[in-house]
Order: sequence, then structure tokens, then C-alpha cells
Amino acid sequence: MLYRIYLAILIISAMVLYCGRGSGVSSSTSSPSPVPQVQQPDSQDQVLQDIIKHHPIVDTYLQNPVPIGSTVMIGDSITQANPINGDWSSLLRTPVVNRGIIGFGLNYLDMIVDWLVAPQPSKVFIMIGINDIGRLAPDDMMNYYRHIISTIQSVSPKTRVYMQSVLPTKDADNNKVIIIINQKLKELCSEKGVVYINVYSAFLKGDVVNPRYVSDALHPNIRGYKVWANVLKRYFKPVVNATLPASPPTPQPIDSK
Repeated sequence: MLYRIYLAILIISAMVLYCGRGSGVSSSTSSPSPVPQVQQPDSQDQVLQDIIKHHPIVDTYLQNPVPIGSTVMIGDSITQANPINGDWSSLLRTPVVNRGIIGFGLNYLDMIVDWLVAPQPSKVFIMIGINDIGRLAPDDMMNYYRHIISTIQSVSPKTRVYMQSVLPTKDADNNKVIIIINQKLKELCSEKGVVYINVYSAFLKGDVVNPRYVSDALHPNIRGYKVWANVLKRYFKPVVNATLPASPPTPQPIDSK
């Protein structure tokens, strides 16, 4: 008799436990153990370190933020130039901070543009994209341009943004793609409320870059930088006897775009 009672109790207990699980009822004594939280590395630091590894001058720029209210030239080696050909402050007769980076493309600029403009410069002039041709489709390039502009407008809303066209090259077929990119960029600038500057036409002779203005297939020589500066001067007010900002040392020679 006792055996039957004990067996009945076991059966009833098992049925209760089964029903409790099936209905989603949980017991406070059977709560699952918390999942251990794994601390994720700071991806931004990793990205920055990777950029610095391939572009050491970025670290120099990090240690020398642009002054508040300054005018900044941002881009690749075409902007960075060399101290003789591309001294922007002398060319434009007003203090200009050079933040060109040899070999830079849209993806890298997109990653660091927020801290470039964090000190709230007055104006930024951007020319970039030549290193992305053949690597990115024009529409993909526009996605980067769009995000770069949006980042500047968010981080430094009072900064005036000037987007410059991609320059022509000695390759006529390549220039056909650049024309498409520049047209799309012009339309994007209109949409985003920023100034588009056509430097492409000033460097063009026929359907290729004017050989008098470049030192190789692309990079301007001193004559080319003067032509470029003449296009930009309408956006500047010359400052007489101005103290020009100190620029970080520029790596020599220019061996990439």
C-alpha cells in the first residue's frame, strides 16, 4: 500500500514539472546562469592604429589639432603636395592648415574626418577620390562623400564645406569616369548644401590633363598649384602680413597619389 502511494506521488510530481515547463512557467530557483560579458576591444582605436601604421603622418596630425576657426585643406597627396609646390598659405596669401595625406582614399577619410574637424574650423576644402577610381564604383564613392559631408555637418555645424572636383589625368578613358564622378559629386553638394568647386576644367587640355600643369601623370607642379590656387582665391580673403600656421613635416618624396 505504501509502495503504491509513493509511486503515485512520484507520478503526480513528474506531471506537475512537465506541465510547468510546457506552459513557460519558471521557478526562481532554476534561473539560468547569466552569460559572461566579454569586453570588446575599442574598434575605433584599432582602426586608428591601422591607419597610422600605413600613414604615419596621421599621428603627427593627431598631436597637432587644427586651430579653432582655421581654414583646412583635406585630401590625399595632391593636397599634401610638397613644401615647395604646395605651400597653401603662400599660394592663397592667407593662413591655411594642410591636412593632406599621401595615399589616402575615401574610406580612410570617412574614418577620421570627425576628429579632423572636431576643433571647429571655419572652412574645410576637400579634394579626394582619385585613389578610389577603379576600386569603387561612382555610386559607392558617393556614399562615402555623403557620409563625410554629413559627419562634418554634425560634428562642426558652423564649418563651411567646400568639395573640390577630382582632377583629370593623362588617361582619356579614366577621365570619362572622373567626369561622371564629378557630376554626381556636384549634384550631391547641391543636395547637402555645400559648395562644389570645379578645379577639373582648369587643368584640362582637350580630353586629358594639361601636361604643363603636372609633374607626372597626375600630381601638379608649381604651375599647376598656382592654377589651382587661382580657382580657390575667390573663396578667400587675403590676409596681409598674417602669421602663417606651423605645418607638420611633410614626407618626401611623393611616390603615390
